[in-house]
Order: sequence, then C-alpha cells, then structure tokens
Amino acid sequence: MLLSVMCSNPRHPLVQAVFHNLMSADVAEPCHFLVACSGGADSTALLLAFHQLQQSLSFRLSAISVNHNIRPAAESAADSDFVAELCSRLAPPIPCIIEALPEGAVTRCAQERGKGMEDAARILRYRIFEKTAAMIHANFIVTAHNQSDVYETVLMRLFQGGSTASLHTIPIRRGIYIRPLITVERS
Repeated sequence: MLLSVMCSNPRHPLVQAVFHNLMSADVAEPCHFLVACSGGADSTALLLAFHQLQQSLSFRLSAISVNHNIRPAAESAADSDFVAELCSRLAPPIPCIIEALPEGAVTRCAQERGKGMEDAARILRYRIFEKTAAMIHANFIVTAHNQSDVYETVLMRLFQGGSTASLHTIPIRRGIYIRPLITVERS
C-alpha cells in the first residue's frame, strides 16, 4: 500500500521529509546519488522517495544492493533480486548494481576485527559502497538510517559505557554519506 501511495504522490510526508533533509545537507546540483537498498522496508521506501524526487529535481540516481552471503543462498539472493526487479520496473528505471560478498567473507572479517558479524557486514558493505560510488562517479551514498536507528545507537553507546560526548546523534550528512530518513520514525 505505502509503495503505491508513494509512487503516485510526490507530496507524501516521507518524500517531503527526504526532500527537506536533502536541502539541509547542502547538496549542490547537479549530482549523482547512489542509494543503498537492502530490499527491506526502510531502504525500499527511501529508494522510492528518491525516484519521486528525481522527477522534479535535477540529479542522477543509481541503486546498489549487497548480498552478504550470511543467510541461506536463496534467501540472500531473493533480496537483491527484489531490488533489481523493482529498479527495472520503475519509470524511468533506476540503474541497479548488485554486489555479492564471497561466502565466509563476513565471518573472516568479524574474526580479524574481533567484533561481531553485524559490524563486519557493515564494514564490508561500506567498502563496496565507496568503491562503487567512485566507479560510477556518484557524489553521494544514501543510506536509510532513520530516527529509530538514532535511538538504538544512543542506547547501545550508553550500555557500552559511553560518556555524554559519545551520545551525539547521527548527522544527516557525513562526508559523502547522506541519511535523509534520519528525522523520520521507522513506523
């Protein structure tokens, strides 16, 4: 339901929030955005919002989906296949890059770093994002971090014994990364 509403309504509150946050991120035109899309609800909504905005703003848009190969093969591939199919069905279609990490890469990275699988997956995913952005000459990498992620980050830092200085929120923009959903609740 939300997908069809967003695709047909550029005034949808989510599209408006993304637009407002893009403007506050000091993004110069023309530019090329690489939207990270896992196929989950947050990143899919973000991709559709960018597609809506592309109709009225002057920017190029590409999507990227990373298969971490840490779940069963069919399940992992289904997410990337969904993103690729969605991108191809939109009018105009969005160029979509699908990258797959070799099986075991996330586990090896986690062991080398002495941290968890989620940390390792994020590190490897961001390396791919940055390599791809450079390859396709994208100015910005867009991720679907939202306000619920900010709350989770603050709680995690508190539980890890962080000081009040470590509780700063996640910015809308940090370098080439933009998080235009950061002011939007996941719900």
